[in-house]
Amino acid sequence: MRSTLGLLLDRDGPDTLATLIEALADAAVIDTRVLMAHRFGRDELAWPTAEDRFASDLLLHDRIADPWLRALTASAAGSRVPIVLGGHTLVGPGLRLALRAPAADDEDPGSGQ
Repeated sequence: MRSTLGLLLDRDGPDTLATLIEALADAAVIDTRVLMAHRFGRDELAWPTAEDRFASDLLLHDRIADPWLRALTASAAGSRVPIVLGGHTLVGPGLRLALRAPAADDEDPGSGQ
């Protein structure tokens, strides 16, 4: 799997995540599982531990053993713009649910909306 952001992080290092995002956006929601697949391959057994991944989701970089994920997470935590890290559930339906914005298919067809 390849990722454009992953390629930039390969070039510049995981500690530059915040700098890259700050130059491109006012905020970011990043699926780190895509970045891990880019970095470590599709086999999740080669990825950082589940504990490290979940600590990263919570921006708890001091609890992460894997150096690459720790640097990435520390960069996000120190960013001047909001950066939310997580897996596909967060960046998919989880974000919509967190914001409580109904999807078009959730509307009541009899309500006229």
